[in-house]
Formats: sequence, structure tokens, C-alpha cells
Amino acid sequence: MQPVEARSEMLKQYGGEPAHPLIVLLKCAAGLLTLVAVAAGPWVLISSDAVVIAAEQPAFQLARSFLSAEESKRIFEERRQHYKDASPRTEGRPPAGPPRKPE
Repeated sequence: MQPVEARSEMLKQYGGEPAHPLIVLLKCAAGLLTLVAVAAGPWVLISSDAVVIAAEQPAFQLARSFLSAEESKRIFEERRQHYKDASPRTEGRPPAGPPRKPE
């Protein structure tokens, strides 16, 4: 509940404005349309064929993904070879790590 002073102050501020019923109805309708749009937006997107269209990729996009996989593999092999060439040879040496206890 509002105190009497706050209520009378609000009546002084807003009491002089005439209430136009058409404007009030338009504001209510706009608010309801906004709520419907927000609530129905995800439902419309889910029920549309957007997911099906995304799944049916054109052949060139599919080929591009295979090419990018081959490119990734090529880059991986180049880096692995570079790492092998840059690392010191470990033939004849025990693997690095903590010393093992004899059994």
C-alpha cells in the first residue's frame, strides 16, 4: 500500500493527463504482440526447415571439408617431421625420466 502523501503526489503529477482509450489499447496491443513474438520466435525457428537445409550441404562445401582435412593432415605431418629433425637422436640412450630401481 502507498502512503496517502505519495498517492496524492502521484495524482497531482499524472492526474491532469487525459486518458485516451485508443492510445491505451494500442499500447496494450503492442505489448501483447511483443510477448507473442518473443515466445513464438524459438518455436518458429525450430519448426521451420532451417535445420534440414543446413544438413543438406552442397557438394562443394562437402569437398571443401575433405580438402581441409587433407590439408590438416599434411600440416601435421610436416610439423611432426620438423620436430623429429629438430630433436636430438636418442638411439642407444635410456629414456629420460627418474632412475629406476634395480630389481
